[in-house]
Amino acid sequence: MTTAVAGCHRTVVSATELASRVTVSTCPPGIVPATITDAPPLALLTVTLRTVPPIAAGIDASLRLDGETTRNSLRVDPTLPQPFSLAKGVYVVRVSLPGYVGVEGRANLTAGCEATMTMELKQR
Repeated sequence: MTTAVAGCHRTVVSATELASRVTVSTCPPGIVPATITDAPPLALLTVTLRTVPPIAAGIDASLRLDGETTRNSLRVDPTLPQPFSLAKGVYVVRVSLPGYVGVEGRANLTAGCEATMTMELKQR
């Protein structure tokens, strides 16, 4: 069992249940376009949140993005897609929202790829 923590409430959710609520499109292992630049091409990860039941506008979700060199915590509008330009690597995205069970997902990004992560948050 995995314990999801959101705010002051602890809810026990199975790993299978959490996995069923996160989908990630995979980055193709394709060819990275050659460019004349000192910086490697970035990957684009777009995180989309889906709440069950749907949430009204005006309530922010907490999104944490952790990678090898990136650590961000921010408040986001759960009704809008959140795009991130990131270096290649493995990223963990954690989302919590008051009244909903938090969820976590992982994405392995390659340079130059575009991936989407859809995360479903269910009401307690």
